[in-house]
Amino acid sequence: MSTTGPMPAEWAGQVILIGGATGVGKTEAILEAAQRWGAEVVVADSMQVYCGLDIGTAKPTSRELARVPHYGIDLVDFRQDFSVLEWLGHARRAASEILARGCRVIVAGGTGMYLKAFAVGLSSPLPDHASEEWWAEVRGRGLEENIAALLRLDPEAGRWIDLANARRVERALEQVTVTGRSLGMLRAQWTRRELWPQRLPLLVFDRESESLRQRQRRRLEAMLAAGWVEEVMALRERGYGPGMTAYQALGYREIWAALEAGDWPGAWAEKIAVRTWRYARRQRTWFRHQMPGRWMEPWKLREIPRWEAWFE
Repeated sequence: MSTTGPMPAEWAGQVILIGGATGVGKTEAILEAAQRWGAEVVVADSMQVYCGLDIGTAKPTSRELARVPHYGIDLVDFRQDFSVLEWLGHARRAASEILARGCRVIVAGGTGMYLKAFAVGLSSPLPDHASEEWWAEVRGRGLEENIAALLRLDPEAGRWIDLANARRVERALEQVTVTGRSLGMLRAQWTRRELWPQRLPLLVFDRESESLRQRQRRRLEAMLAAGWVEEVMALRERGYGPGMTAYQALGYREIWAALEAGDWPGAWAEKIAVRTWRYARRQRTWFRHQMPGRWMEPWKLREIPRWEAWFE
């Protein structure tokens, strides 16, 4: 089984991808789908891989895990970096084991790059890695210096990545440096429709914008009530902070900064709400332009009673 190439052809008809913006209501619909279709879930979420980041990443609860097995959560300590390549290896192995047991596979989450990597692989669009010396130089600089270096090479890079995310800026700088091509050119190569495996459906959950924003705000209130701030306080005691990939998780860096400044709650909850909405808009754009998905409201899933309907 290839780790970086397209999904194995023999998996066609047994795997379905489900994506959607944060807060849209994926969890319950995915659980319902998995139970109806005799499937287990491989989670495609770049922050649920980190141990300790639980409430703010909306990890499956123990009750939800008892309903349907999930794979791809709590893979590494929050102090570690974790790449899409590492996730892809884990996800492909988990899917292979699920299928060997006679179950179907739902690969589901909000990280579009993970979902697309599962489908089409990574070997073609991504470059060879830069040298260790190059990485030492980049990581020895600050975020602003790396942004400036990236924009000198690719003035439109801000269209494709979040320039406030230090890890993504570094990775983008590596891609542009090694390939000599802009992020737009690299993404155009990766968006070729012929790369998508036959009979691999992608279902994208969505809601009307104002409804989605209100759901996100209610979810934020519920997370704070469930002890999200206390979770971040515990992580701080264990060394969590800037410079870690896990620090980029939605809401975590805002709560961390507020605690450092002794300014919680202040205006920080509103900052989290705004950042969440902006992130959701980027997720929607990704799903519209990067992958051939079928869009629907999550609560209408019950209108699709048979797994086979998605493979016609």
